[in-house]
Amino acid sequence: MSGPRFCRLLGLATLAMTACAAPIAGGGTSGAPSPESPRQPSRTLVVALKSEPQTIAAGFTVGSTTSRATPTRLFNAALDLVDDRGVARPYLAENIPQLNTETWRVLPDGTMETRYQLLPNLTWQDGAPLTADDFVFAWQVDLIPELGLAALPPLSEIEDVQAPDSRTVAVRWKRTYPGAGVMQVGSYLRGLVPFPRHIMERPFLEKRWDAFSAHPYWTTEFIGLGPYKLDRWEPGAFLEGVAFDGHALGRPKIDRVKIVIISDAGTALASMLAEEIHMVADNSIDFVQAKELKRQWASNKAGEVFASPQAWFSIKFQLRPELANPRVLMDSRVRRAMAFGIDRKVLTDVTSEEIGMVADTIFLPTTPYYQRIDQAITKYPYDLRRAGELMLETGASRGPDGVLISPTDGRLTLELLSNTSPTYASQRTIIADGWRQAGFEVREGFTSNAGNDRADDSRFPGTRVSPTGLQEDNLVATFTSAAIPTPENRYSGTNTGAWSNAEFDVLANAFGGTLDPEERIGQRVRMAQILTEEMPTIPINWQMNPVAFVAGVTGVAPTTSPGTTGVFSWNVHEWEFR
Repeated sequence: MSGPRFCRLLGLATLAMTACAAPIAGGGTSGAPSPESPRQPSRTLVVALKSEPQTIAAGFTVGSTTSRATPTRLFNAALDLVDDRGVARPYLAENIPQLNTETWRVLPDGTMETRYQLLPNLTWQDGAPLTADDFVFAWQVDLIPELGLAALPPLSEIEDVQAPDSRTVAVRWKRTYPGAGVMQVGSYLRGLVPFPRHIMERPFLEKRWDAFSAHPYWTTEFIGLGPYKLDRWEPGAFLEGVAFDGHALGRPKIDRVKIVIISDAGTALASMLAEEIHMVADNSIDFVQAKELKRQWASNKAGEVFASPQAWFSIKFQLRPELANPRVLMDSRVRRAMAFGIDRKVLTDVTSEEIGMVADTIFLPTTPYYQRIDQAITKYPYDLRRAGELMLETGASRGPDGVLISPTDGRLTLELLSNTSPTYASQRTIIADGWRQAGFEVREGFTSNAGNDRADDSRFPGTRVSPTGLQEDNLVATFTSAAIPTPENRYSGTNTGAWSNAEFDVLANAFGGTLDPEERIGQRVRMAQILTEEMPTIPINWQMNPVAFVAGVTGVAPTTSPGTTGVFSWNVHEWEFR
């Protein structure tokens, strides 16, 4: 790819249900500015990130997507705001669309329309008025292949965006889509995010996409709608923002923010303990440093550490008959035996320093409906005896050296791949040791191309440790037949192991268009049952994002709901210094 290009962010979780407007935590009514509170002495909130964001613009990114969740939230705003419980609240709009009202209509042809009424008198941070045309402009940008990627929900489900008047945003949907009531999706506010037509329309109309993507608007001249206005950006060192008086939910209580770049996690730890910085976020520290902070803060209560899930880790099986090696991987009894051969609790504790969360299926256990899933699925606790029983059912037996011998494949030797990062390597070692105890001969190795060659990426011979983003729709779609990489889809599918199940396909397709919340829960339950019975992949754990902040900062609300991962700063406008 020549020159920087924008792409919509992958891997993050989407919300499938919306809720009525609720009071914003700390006072005020959702969608309306809160009353003025007594001003505090001017202080600057200092937040450390591991790497410098290449843009702070919501939705789009240039190059690397790391260290973006916090700055995106600080400097941007969307139609809605997803809180720590995963509930969408009005933000730039007066309303959240409600099904079967004038704000959310299912039309006779099976399409839908949702409408948002913008709050009155909103302005960009340069004083220009925010209008519905800024959302129409954003949609026009999204449709340009070189600039956007409208192939991910919710954008992939949108047919058109119109502005009937200056304060009304009308979104036409291609079909019934349950996520239509939430436009803020994931850490980077991926969804229909407004762009300033008054700044970017002229460069856009020139259709010189390299020049458009290199425009200083995306970096040092950024103008947004969020709680803070960019005041200074020293490349490679820090970014500073000042409280935006015109913020839709009221002026932030903390006057200034400063984002400093600290690439070394040990340095970030020392800076936190010395209170030179107030917060570490977006993977600035690892679990080792998070555990040390918890230990040192346990007695003096000088700060708090929490972690929220940001990716789903699993072991993928190669299920193409011509590639599976050994071929017994095609037998679900073998895959289930291998699931019993992994101590996932130990694996999670070792790799996540006791802050991680074991995964039993693709659905987050923090969701309100998870109990029904938990009661219905097959579980695989560490049990070498049960693993051995299942292998005996397949006709396998132990050889003189303890390695399993299959009547069809002979000595059961398999390959376990992962990428080269320390976390993956630790996971791979623990998994391989468990399988060896279960009787398999395991060769450990690294993925050769880091996903750069899509065709080659789906040709791994045995098993592979792999992460997937939390966005629920994407996790479900990963296991559909339509997502199998093929020459026809240019190997872009995410079902790299090529598992196929007709009932799951029907459920997944229906899930994408079902509006009734209760029916959707039933679909989740059955899909989880099929996955844990067939085991096309072994769930390992949820990769967690450690966040730490000093006790002097109040109002921080940890988030654990799908779609809110990493957005612990959702209510940053309400934070205060003690």
